[in-house]
Amino acid sequence: MAANKESSIMTAKEVANCLGLYETRVYRLSQRGLIPAYRVGGSWRFQKDEIEE
Repeated sequence: MAANKESSIMTAKEVANCLGLYETRVYRLSQRGLIPAYRVGGSWRFQKDEIEE
């Protein structure tokens, strides 16, 4: 189950590739709350199922 949970977490670079955006755009949208995300330390993380919606 833990492996499945980890595989559902994406980095900003992975989200950018998935959505066809620049990575900096993903960061800006995350900061504004337009893309669901959370911070782990100094890094943004995204739930794959939320991004796919």
